[in-house]
Amino acid sequence: MKRHWTIGTAGHIDHGKTSLLKALTGKDLDTHKEEKKRGITINNGFFHLKLEDYAVGVIDVPGHSDFIKNMISGACGIDLAMLVIAGNSGPEKQTLEHLRILKILGMQNIIAVITKADLMEEDDKEILTEFLSETFEEAGFSELPIIYVSSHTGEGLEELKAMLVARLAKLQDVETKGTFRLNIDRAFTIKGHGTVTTGTVTSGSATLEDSFHLYPKDEKLKIRSMQRHGSETDSAVQGDRCSFNLPGISVDELRKGDIISNTEMSQSELVDAQLSLFPGNELKRRWFDALLYSGSYESSVRISLLDCDKLAKNESAYIQIYLPENRPFSYGDSFILRSSSGDVTLGGGIILDPCPLHHRRRHKKVIDYLKDIDSNGLKGLINTKIGETSYVVSSGYLSKELNIPENEIIELTAKGLSRTDIFTTPNNSYLISRPRLKELKKQILKEMDRFHAVHYLNVEGISLDELVPKFASFGDALTGDFMKLVLEQLINDGSVVKSGGGWSLSSFNPTEADDLKENIELVKKWYIHNDVNVYSQRNLLEEAEPKGITEKKLDTIISFLVKSNWLTKFEDYFTMTEAIDRIRPRLLSHLHNVEPLTVAGFRDLIEGNRKFCLMAFALYEREGLVVRDGDNRVLTQKGVQFVRELENA
Repeated sequence: MKRHWTIGTAGHIDHGKTSLLKALTGKDLDTHKEEKKRGITINNGFFHLKLEDYAVGVIDVPGHSDFIKNMISGACGIDLAMLVIAGNSGPEKQTLEHLRILKILGMQNIIAVITKADLMEEDDKEILTEFLSETFEEAGFSELPIIYVSSHTGEGLEELKAMLVARLAKLQDVETKGTFRLNIDRAFTIKGHGTVTTGTVTSGSATLEDSFHLYPKDEKLKIRSMQRHGSETDSAVQGDRCSFNLPGISVDELRKGDIISNTEMSQSELVDAQLSLFPGNELKRRWFDALLYSGSYESSVRISLLDCDKLAKNESAYIQIYLPENRPFSYGDSFILRSSSGDVTLGGGIILDPCPLHHRRRHKKVIDYLKDIDSNGLKGLINTKIGETSYVVSSGYLSKELNIPENEIIELTAKGLSRTDIFTTPNNSYLISRPRLKELKKQILKEMDRFHAVHYLNVEGISLDELVPKFASFGDALTGDFMKLVLEQLINDGSVVKSGGGWSLSSFNPTEADDLKENIELVKKWYIHNDVNVYSQRNLLEEAEPKGITEKKLDTIISFLVKSNWLTKFEDYFTMTEAIDRIRPRLLSHLHNVEPLTVAGFRDLIEGNRKFCLMAFALYEREGLVVRDGDNRVLTQKGVQFVRELENA
């Protein structure tokens, strides 16, 4: 359960945010030299406040339009926002802009704090309250609690503290989820300690004993110590303001927006997202440049509209964002887009796919899958990723691909996914689309049929070690554990039976196989007896029928002997593979050392019949060892090489 909370301010410049926080905390948050000089907040000030039993961090974000990027960074990770509005001025441009940004960032816990109440009459408060309701609705909020305070007289401050405590009490059930990520917003050196970095934990949890990585550099980090809301700690959780002491790295190697994580994360230069445009803005081109803000990260990016050619105010679109470097994102990360000049907040949205393929515009399949993710969240994204893979994926693979903890993937998939079947073992979960599972089962049955045709006497069936390697194209996740689960389904379907240490088709009959053995041996004896003399299968059938071998059974036996490479087929004739292999060196040596041969000469050399010689010549020609020269066969260069290797062996 989370024990530290962060409260942040938002609102127009000079509306009394910093004065309000000074009255609440007793501390001046305008500590920066330039802030003192200019009388405005530029950087995000951070102090601590005790509200009854709650340890609260308070962050003051700038209201000036020039520093809206710092406001976005400051709003990242806050649990409760105070929208500060001066009573004697009312809501202004930045007020509405800040509200819309908070909405995009997913902030629902907002209190409208009206400052300078001592300068207002009661009638003014009633009018302002009514006007604010319209402003909130324009920004997408049905209603927000409103409280009037005065930093000068203290009016309403105790009531505000009570309201904050009541709101914080409702946050106790917030569940920590996701991969641990700390967004760096500052890095500096402390004498005697070295490099220190501060930031907000946007997701997950970590302990000091964990192994850490710095992104996007993807370098290992060592953390000597960590502080959480100003106190030494050995752990950090989502929403915490933390500082890490980092030995062995200089301040120059760290950038605002870098991420510290205790997990190996996937990175991409492309992300798919949903964008909602703020009122008053239009995008008239399907490609445009913009500034992207997410957490403390800021970068110039290139945007492609995927499902439209232009975007009008208040409209939404699916976009693909082209980043200047690889970057780790996760599903649901919020972002804000500003114009490339940085003077207009265009809108914002959430990341749908943190590691997508490159898309063509207006591609129906792409739009459909983005709609699926938009509608069904992580379930839709997981379905999409399963569809992109070769066949089978593990929960571990999805965890790394999507930067989501594996236990969360397993929990989600356990609730069921459309179009996907899930197989669970003690060590992993495997996911496969239903059409591909159907295809896999079909291929398994075919492979078993081939196995029985060759190993007709094997009553033990095919083993996992023999079966699994034949399905390498189905993905690395197709392991023995996964195959066992699929085979269990085939057993339940009645297609497969467990036989000894392996698996067999339920239609495979070992008794028939025993009967077949004697017939196969009879056929083999016939070919061995004829050796290098080839006769038609009709001749064989005449001798086989009196012994109970029908034409159909003979075809089965011949097919088996060909599949097992005991017989070699050419056109409509068959001969022993061993005979072809035995005669090859003898013929080639004669052609090399004595003379070319005609069919008749070859027949005399091996004392075989003409059909065998024609068959052997054709097979050796196919192998590239001999070539026809008139009526003779002569060696090719490959044939010469064959003989030389034979003589040197």
